[in-house]
Amino acid sequence: MAAIGGLVFTGVATYYGAVVSRQQLDQVKGDQEHEEQQQASRITTWTDPDASDGKLHVVNRSPDPATSASVTIGVERAVYVFQIPTLPPCSELSLQAKDIRFAHGTYRFSLDAGVWRADLLQFTDATGQTWQRTPEALEKIDFAASVVPYFPQFKVTPLDGECGYT
Repeated sequence: MAAIGGLVFTGVATYYGAVVSRQQLDQVKGDQEHEEQQQASRITTWTDPDASDGKLHVVNRSPDPATSASVTIGVERAVYVFQIPTLPPCSELSLQAKDIRFAHGTYRFSLDAGVWRADLLQFTDATGQTWQRTPEALEKIDFAASVVPYFPQFKVTPLDGECGYT
């Protein structure tokens, strides 16, 4: 009987050992995902509430630059995309609506002509991983959408306060 009892005890110990190992594996995986997202989670974009004469903000709160950024802007029933070659570390890029202009052939458009919003931000982090951020989510992607390069003039402002990893 003791052998059976010992077997049961060994089985229970093995079961709990497996549970603990699984939890540790899940923790390591979670830590790796957090580390992968560390820079990406610190890069964002938004528009001022009154976007018709407001600003577009693109902020990199990480100590590393991001590259190949593109911002997709929705205006009424149209979509415009522009490139930002580098998002400097610990910086905010701000663009006035009146300074964001698009031209396609003879068609000219300026954002100060209507209500607009930033729908999508794509960028490559310091490790070479490409990300996309929507108002709802941040996710890894395999490649960024190819766009017609439009490089607006923008002001880069160093950020005050916290910038970096903890």
